[in-house]
Amino acid sequence: MRTVATLAALTALALAGGMLLGFATLPSRDTGQRPTPGAGSSSQYAQATTVAGLEESPAVSGAGPAGASAAGATAAPGTTRTPGRSSAPSPAATGVAQATPTPHPSLRPPRPGEIPVLYYHRVEAPPPGFADWSQTSRLDFLAYDVLPEAFAAQIGWLAAHGYTTILPRDLAAHWDKGRKLPARPVILTFDDGSPDWISTVLPLLRKHRMVAEFYVTTSRVGRQLTWDDLRTLMKAGNGIGAHDINHTQLAGLPNGESYSAQRMWAEVKGARDIIGANLGVKPDSMAYVGGGFDATLVDLVRKAGYTTARSIVRGVIQTPDLRYRLRVVRIGAYDDVRSVLNRTLEPVLPTFERRVTGLDPG
Repeated sequence: MRTVATLAALTALALAGGMLLGFATLPSRDTGQRPTPGAGSSSQYAQATTVAGLEESPAVSGAGPAGASAAGATAAPGTTRTPGRSSAPSPAATGVAQATPTPHPSLRPPRPGEIPVLYYHRVEAPPPGFADWSQTSRLDFLAYDVLPEAFAAQIGWLAAHGYTTILPRDLAAHWDKGRKLPARPVILTFDDGSPDWISTVLPLLRKHRMVAEFYVTTSRVGRQLTWDDLRTLMKAGNGIGAHDINHTQLAGLPNGESYSAQRMWAEVKGARDIIGANLGVKPDSMAYVGGGFDATLVDLVRKAGYTTARSIVRGVIQTPDLRYRLRVVRIGAYDDVRSVLNRTLEPVLPTFERRVTGLDPG
């Protein structure tokens, strides 16, 4: 009863924070959009992607939400969207031709501090009837998706090239306690919470003995994922991070404003407490909803007890002074994909290689 009362109080506090500000709860999405220099406004999702792009990838490989500048001080604001759930079955074994990653013996050694943090949401096949959807609906679905065949090929590429997955807490332990990292570390991250984390992502991670950090929005637990699902992920060695209570972008809003410090605290501290109460372990890492952050939010994240926080600013170099704004590599639906509808890939993964090595982090 005490736990239920505590959770109710935390949720009420978060909602009250929004009402005190005069703001409604603004569910945001992590768009990966590029910030406009000197402004807080966001660019729109690339509308140049045509209907033909469903059959063949756009001329610019990896087309999708534009990447945020690695030099940016803050990540771009998001726009509102209520994620839908596809009725497509889990494509664990589709029989569709997949790329076979070929190791490159000449792949250069990583630079100092080079730790790619790969940024995903869903790993899901287009549902039945996808070809008949409107262009807007198709683009909206693909903005958050990676094909299961592509994800399988990508982590196969990582394994073939000697990469070892670590978690944000391992990076913090390296910085704080001098713990050694593997020769080629990489961090896989997933945002929001969707059933493919259990049906598709987890089996592929287990196959390659890999782990990932799953950033959860606590108010959505029980819709597409349950606390038992999250326990399953955690027991497999994965990290469960926080993505706030209400999936509200707290800073870097389109009008240049941010929520109050009280609302920020309610979201970041409340999410950490809720996850701890349900899983028995408080998260050590969080991801900024919509990618937006400012100095106030960063300070509160640190005070709440997190040891890292992930932004959506692009890049592969991580440093201790930027532990609360970890840079990312955005993996897009069209990366190395020849046909979304046929779910066929390039025989090798040149775009993915450019992503991971930082030449084109998305």
